[in-house]
Amino acid sequence: MKKLFYLLLFCVLSSPIYSQTSKTDKIRQLIFLTGAPKLGAEAIKNTIEVYRKTYSSIEAQFWHDLYKEIQLDELIELVVPVFDQYYSEEQIDQLIDSYRQPSGSKRNAIAPPVNQEIIKLGMEWSQKMKEKVLEKLRERGF
Repeated sequence: MKKLFYLLLFCVLSSPIYSQTSKTDKIRQLIFLTGAPKLGAEAIKNTIEVYRKTYSSIEAQFWHDLYKEIQLDELIELVVPVFDQYYSEEQIDQLIDSYRQPSGSKRNAIAPPVNQEIIKLGMEWSQKMKEKVLEKLRERGF
């Protein structure tokens, strides 16, 4: 269902009235063109998987329900003002145009696997740091 929503949103935002859309709508369009929502969904899935392994006694339905409960749209709406603050509308238009070029398509094609690996490594590193902190706290009697 979410995929259909994103597809419809992308189609609407990609329509010929592109020049008449608000800066905020253009920022959302740019976010989708970058592939960030897909990467965000993967990051959420990977994070839940780490917790699922850590808390293996919890039934699978809990994790499934938790995944469905997390709204990626909330994160996108949190990010929009950041783009708004740092980019002019003209710069947003230029970025959108660059993502529509063949080089932008190539960038999007290779970015997900690279980013997924980086996210996975970051999560593994973060987990090790968490364990190290907890170990140090236990050594001090906490």
